[in-house]
Amino acid sequence: MPAAEWGRSYVSAKIATNRGTGRACFAFATSPCHLFDTLAMEPLGAFSSAGTTANLCKKLLLLCKDVKNAAVETDQLRRLLANFQRILASVEEMRSSPNNAKLKHTHQLSDAIHEAQSLLQKLVDDLSPSSETAHRILRKIKGSSIRWPFEKNDILKRMSSLERCMQVINESLQVDQTNLLLDINYRAILDKLPVASDAYFDSFDESSKARCLPETRVDLLQDVANWAKKSDSHAVFWLNGMAGTGKSTISRTISEIFANENRLGASFFFKRGEADRGGLAKFFTTIAADLVRRQPIFAPRIKEAIEAEPGISTKSASDQFQKLITGPLSTIPKDLDLASPIIIVVDALDECDREKDIELLISLFSRSSQLAFPKLKFFLTSRPELPLRLGFKKVEGTYKDLILHEVPASIIENDMLRFFEYELFNIRNDYNLSRPDDLKLPESWPGSSNLEILVKMAVPLFIFASTTCRFIADLKYSDPQRQLQRILQYEAKAPGSRLDATYLPVLDQQLDGLSNSEKAEVAQEFRAIVGTIIILANPLSITALSRMLDISKETILNRLEMLHSVLDIPPSLTMPVRMLHLSFRDFLLDPEKRDKTPLYM
Repeated sequence: MPAAEWGRSYVSAKIATNRGTGRACFAFATSPCHLFDTLAMEPLGAFSSAGTTANLCKKLLLLCKDVKNAAVETDQLRRLLANFQRILASVEEMRSSPNNAKLKHTHQLSDAIHEAQSLLQKLVDDLSPSSETAHRILRKIKGSSIRWPFEKNDILKRMSSLERCMQVINESLQVDQTNLLLDINYRAILDKLPVASDAYFDSFDESSKARCLPETRVDLLQDVANWAKKSDSHAVFWLNGMAGTGKSTISRTISEIFANENRLGASFFFKRGEADRGGLAKFFTTIAADLVRRQPIFAPRIKEAIEAEPGISTKSASDQFQKLITGPLSTIPKDLDLASPIIIVVDALDECDREKDIELLISLFSRSSQLAFPKLKFFLTSRPELPLRLGFKKVEGTYKDLILHEVPASIIENDMLRFFEYELFNIRNDYNLSRPDDLKLPESWPGSSNLEILVKMAVPLFIFASTTCRFIADLKYSDPQRQLQRILQYEAKAPGSRLDATYLPVLDQQLDGLSNSEKAEVAQEFRAIVGTIIILANPLSITALSRMLDISKETILNRLEMLHSVLDIPPSLTMPVRMLHLSFRDFLLDPEKRDKTPLYM
């Protein structure tokens, strides 16, 4: 396919026009939710204005016929108006198209039509016999002709303004036409590719989760940005760290930054226990679909690859990587203004079910350095588990790594302090909104000494910080001050044990004030309900859990009521209940916790 044709289907963040040839290369950034949601919807009034503008063109052409003393200027204006009529006819054609509802009329299109209408109206008024100007002209008429009332510079300036409006309208029309073409390609691809839609960073499941707060992780994010910009840097960036150190939060932040810069190719967030997100069955098809959504220039080539091999989604992971990703990308013309490198973010690679698949992905990603254009890079996060270490050992020299839990303590402490200050400030304000003055938390709450203790308890686990803040904010059991004290007392009980201090307050709260027989009953219910939730291959709703366990929905709701700081419990009984972090499962299944809580699994 010629580069110019590719240019017409290239979508990015701007419209670049070659004014010498009149060809346009269209680019519009994709939103996190949908490829074509970025163009702001304009009222269909743009179409009615186009009709009025077309009528003014017709009227002006008739008036120009009666001008006898400015042949050159009127000829130029007539040619310009004839071109404008053709453009406005295209607007009308788009309006009457069956795809009209899909058109996204930009503010530029609407503004340009209204500006052109104003310019044409002024020209008509100045030439029309009903105007004062025309009356003066008529006094000088010889026969039936109209004397040209415009100075040369004046009419050239007006025509130049009109031509600029025409160009904007024409470009906007072609954007819409490109939009519709790409929408057809995108739909055709989606219909043929099985996709794990929850795996995207901006999916419903992931979009509500935390991003890095401003002025936190500054050096780390800058390090990743520098790696991403350099074409000659390693193909893979491996961010690894122990459980709870904030890897997924960083991945979501990185994905969002690159998406806003139109450099994100795709994202995939692995999640053990969820079939579509726990293996490779839909991994590369999901990556391919996201590439089309975010970098539509790849759409025609990926569509061709699917048409050439309709059963590609059933082939091996290696075949899918070559035929859906690197193969189509390698055919992109090098003369395109393509944002490069293109970044693919893969989070929690250690949560991929099969160890051999983990090693395979690392091997495939490292080979992407062989793709000269466009440059493809992979940002990966994981725990430093053995399969990961072995996989990277085999591709030594092809990746850059950063060990998250080895970041200097002073940097982590500073970021952690900012996090606690931000979250506890919001907790205090929210609590005080519903309390009389004498029961409000003081402005100084929780106090600098308590903040220091919390930071000391948390470093380097951000999961401790986020879980603790959710626990303190949960008013179902007690007020924030009492909840805070419950957390602080674990510093004395289990100094140095970060996960104990993270999860024991939540679990112990289930048993507070109960007799031994009541504790035994709660523990039995807890193991049946929560134990099922943490080991399911696919998360289930409360309604489905009730049917499967033969336990009433009320009992399940009661048991989960004080677990919102560790479980994602939706308001609807038909939506799945999920763990907020895999370390909660690890904690409950750890044999060393047997003597620390009766709720051990």
